[in-house]
Amino acid sequence: MAALVVSTVAGDASARQQTIFVNQSATGQSDGTSWEHAFTTLQDAIAASSPGDVLWVTAGTYRPDEGLNQTAGDRAATFLISHDLMLYGGFAGTETALEERDIEANETILSGDLLGNDGDVFDPTSLLRDDNASNVTSIPTVDPFSDVTLSGVTITGSHGAAGITTGQVTLDLDRLRFVNNVGASGGGLNLHGHAKVSKSIFRNNHAGVGGAIFAFRGSMLSDIRIDSSRFEFNTSTEQGGAIHAFPNDL
Repeated sequence: MAALVVSTVAGDASARQQTIFVNQSATGQSDGTSWEHAFTTLQDAIAASSPGDVLWVTAGTYRPDEGLNQTAGDRAATFLISHDLMLYGGFAGTETALEERDIEANETILSGDLLGNDGDVFDPTSLLRDDNASNVTSIPTVDPFSDVTLSGVTITGSHGAAGITTGQVTLDLDRLRFVNNVGASGGGLNLHGHAKVSKSIFRNNHAGVGGAIFAFRGSMLSDIRIDSSRFEFNTSTEQGGAIHAFPNDL
């Protein structure tokens, strides 16, 4: 299933931070410099980003097999982020400040359902999911304790790995929805670093262990903090219908 891969590198990015705009309906120059000239695919926006950049993404469904240098239907396709990045969804496409976005009214979906054929009823064993991307979001290790922020997006349709997989990074997940993801370890989130999860929803995710979240302590001290979040109808075939932590502190 499609994946969003986020890796990070050290350095002072604040001086060169820029905002990159993403809107599927934009008809301008597709250089990401404004809503008018926004990138129309998330892949192209990520590819054009630099460490510390901020992505503003409008409502819509974004799949990792869409964009330049992508192959339609590629189950290995993933949103690869190779540096510090802040990605904010929930925009209508007219905002001039982050505070103006309305996440509830403008759902930004990162989907591994490449063919759009999963249907409305979640069935982790359905053959219709076999063409989904393996993993919607992956955040491998480049430098430990690097920072990635994801806010106001829905992660759905992963089938094989997890909605988000991470290496040894520091992750801030704010007002995310993890829905209808399937993985071996952690249907929604497979974590190997530090994470703060706030005001998020995990619904209808399935895995062998950790239906919603699998948190693993690797070579660095890792932990996960979860605040004001909901877990609904997540399942596992072995351990941790909602969360399996080994041996992280929660």
